[in-house]
Amino acid sequence: MGMILACLLSSVHGQVKTRNLPHLEKRGNVTQLIVDGKPWLALAGELYNSTSSSMTYMEPIWPKLESMNLNTVLAVVSWQMVEPARRPKRPRPKSI
Repeated sequence: MGMILACLLSSVHGQVKTRNLPHLEKRGNVTQLIVDGKPWLALAGELYNSTSSSMTYMEPIWPKLESMNLNTVLAVVSWQMVEPARRPKRPRPKSI
């Protein structure tokens, strides 16, 4: 079992290296994010908490972001936006 796990991990490690995934790399006294083999400088903007909550609300925001020549946008994504409701909500207990 140990040998199979070692082979599997070795195989996965080799695949990750060939894909050249973004990673952190220590260069001198600094640690840099490396993307496509080059240091990545994030030219970032940040949205307010509820801005990304709907595509309709985002419509006028996209052109503004594009005009700023950003390559990164920080946005809040709540779990409810990602995970569809699976269970009906439980009724809340009535207060006395």
